[in-house]
Amino acid sequence: MEYKPNAFKATLILPIQDNAGVPFPVGTWEWWRDKETQVLKGFTEIGVVKGFWRGQSERNKMISVVVKDENSLDELHQLLNEARAVFRQEAMYFDCHPVYFEEVR
Repeated sequence: MEYKPNAFKATLILPIQDNAGVPFPVGTWEWWRDKETQVLKGFTEIGVVKGFWRGQSERNKMISVVVKDENSLDELHQLLNEARAVFRQEAMYFDCHPVYFEEVR
């Protein structure tokens, strides 16, 4: 079998607390849940991960998603840009790369 890339895998990282260390209110997470379920057809919330950024330890929510095309990647990037404003962040983590994806049945 030949496994040629047929999709893109993206990773998003969302902060759990604001830059002052205050957890985001429930309303922020409700906004995120509404948006991610509108834009993403399926995703995996990997869980809470620890990180270090600009001299500070932080806790983040890591999300992995596979999308079929670059238009979907653009939608995902736009969603993260909106989230950057809602979460009041200067920047937010986004990476993507081509992958082979299959729903093994």
